[in-house]
Amino acid sequence: MKKLPENAAFVAIKSQAALLKMPEKYTDDLNVHDKNQIAKQGNETPFLWFVRPWGTHMIGNKLPPYGPDNCGWGSSPHRAYVDCVNVNFGHAHAGGRQGHWFHWCNERLVEITLKQAREIADGWDVAGRREVNANGLTAFHF
Repeated sequence: MKKLPENAAFVAIKSQAALLKMPEKYTDDLNVHDKNQIAKQGNETPFLWFVRPWGTHMIGNKLPPYGPDNCGWGSSPHRAYVDCVNVNFGHAHAGGRQGHWFHWCNERLVEITLKQAREIADGWDVAGRREVNANGLTAFHF
């Protein structure tokens, strides 16, 4: 398989954001935070990305999710984050425009449904718990 350019994942989300004309506000979410998270994890690591008129949210499967403090991560932090984003930001706002979920995997960005985002997050949480059990750890480990 041909190696992707270092910034391929960021180019993909930036292009999609331009097509959707989002985000209109809080553009540092995309241009700073998302770009930095992709740089930390690389193009090979899958992630979920949510873009809305007023910002973005990204969940990488190899990094702890970040975001609003009221999400209550528990033992399923990726799923909790998807649900938190949906509850807090998934509704129509900014002129009735909804946000969009995407999945970066296998070197491409694909728009997905909320249900698919939850299923992907559930898979990452199960894999994380397996790693915890195999290592005899008591805390969730990424």
